[in-house]
Amino acid sequence: MTQTFLWGTASSAYQSEGAWRSDGKSLSNWDVYTNTHRVVERLTGRPETGNVAINAYDPAQWRADLALMRQLGLTAHRLSLSWARLIPDGVGAVNPLAVAHYRAVITDLRDAGITPVVTLYHWDHPAALDERGGWHNPESVEWFRAYARAAIAAFSDLVELFVTVNEPFIDLFLVEPMVQNLVAGLPARPTSAQYAQQVVAAHHWMLAHASVVRDAREAGCRARIGISLPLSPTIPSRRRHFRTACAIAGSLMRCFVATTRTT
Repeated sequence: MTQTFLWGTASSAYQSEGAWRSDGKSLSNWDVYTNTHRVVERLTGRPETGNVAINAYDPAQWRADLALMRQLGLTAHRLSLSWARLIPDGVGAVNPLAVAHYRAVITDLRDAGITPVVTLYHWDHPAALDERGGWHNPESVEWFRAYARAAIAAFSDLVELFVTVNEPFIDLFLVEPMVQNLVAGLPARPTSAQYAQQVVAAHHWMLAHASVVRDAREAGCRARIGISLPLSPTIPSRRRHFRTACAIAGSLMRCFVATTRTT
């Protein structure tokens, strides 16, 4: 195994941090989904939320987790930032308590010899922006650019690897349509009409990704910046399914890979 291979773990802010109303954090879209609309309970029968999660926002819990990472011999950890924690209104003022928290976490990783990989967007954004149309609003590209500029400015002296957005296909074409249906009291399975609507949001995601990469390079950021894509082969079990497999491969991989190729 080469020295450039990173053996690590990954988490998202909503799945791990908890502290959903602490230190100036605002509500995120997922706080609303799980507390107001109770979408997880509709799906599983259990009233689960990310209000506490694994409580990783607490320094004692985080350092216990970090000790496990070291015990496992990990060389990297990918964490995501909570947009609702860093910029509570979605746009505008940066929360200094959030900056201090994430700098402490990143510093702990570096001190432990673990490479921090920072994801800017892992599916949770301020509920205030969701109320304005979220990623379907063309302004979302500029919202994300401003958020990313603030994040990169705050952490690029400590971080060598940034991820702009996490797995767009999964969130846009599976998770979000399912949530919309659960909120409406419908079966969770996404519909063809929803897929068509989500193409608009996907376009904005990719414009945002490309814009952030360009902005960072023009600002002289030396960190490597990429995107997380859930790439996998699509192999038909029977010859008659070949066209369907090609269509799935096109939506899952080619439309996103081709978009990022020049960034």
